[in-house]
Amino acid sequence: LDLRYVAFAEKSCDVNMTRGLDITLPKDGTNKIGICAKMAYGDLDPELLVEWFEFAKLVGVDVVQVFYHIVSERAMDVFRYYENTGFVVLLPITLAVKKGTGLQFALENRYDSLILNSLGFGSSPRVYHGTSEGEAPRGTLVKLWMDGKVTLNDCWHRLSRYEFVIIMDFDELLLPSLPHKTLLEVFQSSIFFLRHLEHTISDKLDNKGYGKSSPKTVFLPQRVWQVGSHVLHPLQNYKREYLPKDSHKFLHYRHCKTTRWPDCDMERVSDDDILRFETDWLRARDSNVGLKVVEQGENIRVGELEVHVMSAIHRQDYPLPGAFNVHLIGWSDDASYKRGFYCCLANTRWAGSVLQVKAKLLFIERLYSNVTMRQIQFGCTVESTLSEDKEFLYVAFAEKSCGANMTVAREIVVPKDGKHKVAVCIKVVYGDPDPERLVEWLEFSRLVGVDVVQMFYHSVNISRRGLDVLRYYNSTGFVSVYPLTVPSKKGHPPRGFQFAHPEKQYQAFIDSEVPLNDCVHRLYRYDFLIVMDVDELLVPSSPYNTLPQVLQMAAVTYPKAASFFIDTHVVVLDWPPTNNASSIFFLRHLTRTVNDTLDNKGWGRSSPKLVVRPQAVRHLWTHDLTPCPGYTKGHLPKGSHQYLHYRGCKVALWNGCSMERVTDTSILRFESHWVQALNRLPLHRLGFSPAQMEKIRREDAAFENKRLH
Repeated sequence: LDLRYVAFAEKSCDVNMTRGLDITLPKDGTNKIGICAKMAYGDLDPELLVEWFEFAKLVGVDVVQVFYHIVSERAMDVFRYYENTGFVVLLPITLAVKKGTGLQFALENRYDSLILNSLGFGSSPRVYHGTSEGEAPRGTLVKLWMDGKVTLNDCWHRLSRYEFVIIMDFDELLLPSLPHKTLLEVFQSSIFFLRHLEHTISDKLDNKGYGKSSPKTVFLPQRVWQVGSHVLHPLQNYKREYLPKDSHKFLHYRHCKTTRWPDCDMERVSDDDILRFETDWLRARDSNVGLKVVEQGENIRVGELEVHVMSAIHRQDYPLPGAFNVHLIGWSDDASYKRGFYCCLANTRWAGSVLQVKAKLLFIERLYSNVTMRQIQFGCTVESTLSEDKEFLYVAFAEKSCGANMTVAREIVVPKDGKHKVAVCIKVVYGDPDPERLVEWLEFSRLVGVDVVQMFYHSVNISRRGLDVLRYYNSTGFVSVYPLTVPSKKGHPPRGFQFAHPEKQYQAFIDSEVPLNDCVHRLYRYDFLIVMDVDELLVPSSPYNTLPQVLQMAAVTYPKAASFFIDTHVVVLDWPPTNNASSIFFLRHLTRTVNDTLDNKGWGRSSPKLVVRPQAVRHLWTHDLTPCPGYTKGHLPKGSHQYLHYRGCKVALWNGCSMERVTDTSILRFESHWVQALNRLPLHRLGFSPAQMEKIRREDAAFENKRLH
């Protein structure tokens, strides 16, 4: 008989039966190994799932059967990917409940946890975790174990023609020990898991009698009549045996059960045996699954075009309000940007649909000639009707069409809320910045009310001591620091910043302004962005004590201004210092130009600096901007601030720097709080040597003594 379906009747089968099940025919599994993974639920970490599946393949597993119940979309993407390869049998499960009572599952949050509503046991909802954590009524636990046994026995029968079947979870690994390379050899005779090498020495969880760990099971499916997570029942004439201890290691990666294993102080050992799989494991993980997501600082080249994308940032308002907009920032040569390309939007790195969108040119830098790479901005827009059910997380690029050849993608940056906040945008830090001045500059910025500083550093040309300072402030959250790699055309050598080279300085200007437009889009939800360098200070003038006070006043005065230009005074460092008693570099030099022109002899104005309202800006340069339609360019009201640029004399341009000057002590009102902020810093974490720290302490002590007397 060729029977393919089965239905069920309480009393007798008749023509009124409308629902039935397919009859599954087990596949041949001679010399094959399967894994029964019970039930997947919650928000399993997709990266760890990929590592787990690739290790299972590496040690010779042929198939994994997974039942899933309310699994997050990102975990399901991984399951579907491996299902499409044939390595995973993926089956949904609906838990049976007795009419009027039962157990209901609901995702609590994005982490590996569930809320169990134990309606049948008189309990309120409780948090429960995807391993064996948590506390719930005894009846709830029994019900969970029974549900798991149902899926295991289904798996046993589906894989009944396999040679061996392993029962295990996604936080467990079974390693063959040398000389075995695969589990089949054993049975017949960061990665994440690589970073956790400690395991219990024996099957006892500790040496204080807290109890044995539950054994796991490998079985021959045709020799048992019932299976469970830790116990199975063999057929008559067969018995249970332990695998030889020297043939394998079974590792369970989990948190401490503090209620049952006080302090988890069982005897332990560091075991690196698993590292022999590392090379092949990493190769398998990185070559067989999905898109490689590049780190910030690594540009993506679009096919064979000379288009290099540095960042991809989500905008809710531009270029199409209410749509899903991805703003791309980077470089192009003079020809490639005209040929166009496509954005390939995805909500996962693994399996799943990709939405292809034509990239639209929003900006091309044309100020300079004789450059090999121009700054470009493109937009990829998905109308709300197409994006309302999707949360696009990644974008890849294709010259002609999105397809199987896509290998790398950028994570789409989602800007953080910045309402009522002020940020500073720094272009590029490179070379050997003085760490003491850099620290002083950052602490002053914080003192006058700046909430965050975003800066890029040249990934090749920056000193270790400068980078130490940036990394410290990045760890505090006050600075967002990103590496910058400037692209070279194919076949050309790598390049850096060469402002001093007359033929290359314009290219350096372009390269240094690309990060500004990353900043204006990444921080577009902030109220104000200040465009400045680390040798410049924007100082509030009395009665204002903070920059937010100054800028809010300006915004009320000029409600339609997209920007406020700021005229600068130059503090020429070639002029003798006038306040040597101060321990702060910026306060030792108090002599500045009188006017916002560089001199009184008509040698030209200094270039103005900018404060912008980022939601009203289309494009940004160091000294100018393109405002949105309906917005204007304004000036920061005089008398509310001073902008001081600390720099050496441009002798050739400024005729020996003989411009009119004045000694201005107004900034000294910040000195006491500035010094206190510097005194609180952990100098060793900032990379200062013992000699530097001692010098700073002596200067601070001298200032404090001066203040007290």
